[in-house]
Amino acid sequence: MSNNLIMSNILNKYRYPLEFWFCKGPSNEVLLENKNILNDYSALATAECTKADLCKTFDGLVKILDNLHKLENECVTKRLSNILAIPVMHPRPQPLIEYINYVNDLLNKLTPDWYMISVEITEDEQVNEYYLYDIKETSPWLRYDYFLKLEKLFSEPNTMTREEFLKKYDDNASFEWSKFNEQGKYFVRFHNCSEDSYEYKNAYKLTRDVNGNALWNLPYSHALIFETIKYGSDHLQECVRFSNCMCEYISRKLKNKNKNI
Repeated sequence: MSNNLIMSNILNKYRYPLEFWFCKGPSNEVLLENKNILNDYSALATAECTKADLCKTFDGLVKILDNLHKLENECVTKRLSNILAIPVMHPRPQPLIEYINYVNDLLNKLTPDWYMISVEITEDEQVNEYYLYDIKETSPWLRYDYFLKLEKLFSEPNTMTREEFLKKYDDNASFEWSKFNEQGKYFVRFHNCSEDSYEYKNAYKLTRDVNGNALWNLPYSHALIFETIKYGSDHLQECVRFSNCMCEYISRKLKNKNKNI
């Protein structure tokens, strides 16, 4: 059987992105081994979904969902170790997404009604001088148990000085914060100055410093802002605009809660 036919059979059966399975010149053995990896993890995911069908508590379903995410991470890691050249994959492969969505649907049934009320945000809205992003919810953007954590962070008082805040920011923010400006545009401002200028030679540091000060000026809990930095890093959204939008989303969700409880 040809490589192309094997690939076609796998994709037709499992409907996963081509780049999850394909790298330059895979052998039949590698392709079949990847299929076996998915079969093994699909069986484990099926067992978790069977537990979910019997589970009646929100916390129990959260644990099962966390287990599914761990299984998916293991599955992706094994697939990557099975090839010689690793392609750049955006978005990240989600080979167990159907199982994860199944348990998410069960979780949504145990989620309070007010949380299921959609928040609609458009990218032409400006809040705190930053444009937001389009968020049109058909189901909640963030899992309810994660939202409960964010709700606590939202209410935490700010106790850090500017120096303490900027130090923590510099310790936690990835290098991408040295490339993107506050609005999420890549390699602008200092990076576009003449090559012999002070600004160009120090563009990464200057960009990073501007972003840190912009985060400091946001009117939200510092604890929440730092959580948005972490979440943004995990989801390739590393700029002030995203952190601001996520904080505003939490604010609007809490307004829904206050209106409906």
